[in-house]
Amino acid sequence: MVVAIEPARRLAPLWLRERGELRARRARALGGGAAAAHRRARARGGAAAAGLGRAGGSRPSSGRSRCPRTAGPGNALVLELECAEVTAVFTGFGQRGVRAEQVAAQVCEQARRWLEAGGPGGGAPGGPSC
Repeated sequence: MVVAIEPARRLAPLWLRERGELRARRARALGGGAAAAHRRARARGGAAAAGLGRAGGSRPSSGRSRCPRTAGPGNALVLELECAEVTAVFTGFGQRGVRAEQVAAQVCEQARRWLEAGGPGGGAPGGPSC
């Protein structure tokens, strides 16, 4: 396949009126030098916490990855909600003294608020998007 892309003469605003049907939900726990139990908790929490595991008609998927030691000692959770017109990505990063389940719950709360808002950018349906 060969693709040729020419730059636009002028930038124009992009308006998304709706995000469309929820097609897929993915949760990925990324771990550095921290314990594997924390990564497992994040993956479980990311996929199922706060009812996100049952949102829409899509099936959730989850996984975990171990990053090279050079990536740092902490963990991260990445939630991805793929809709027909837009994909939203929510992230949370582990902090000293904060349980992995708490980080997962915070990320899930962000995602739940986005789903409840109805608009593609998190605002009112049909309103300006980011």
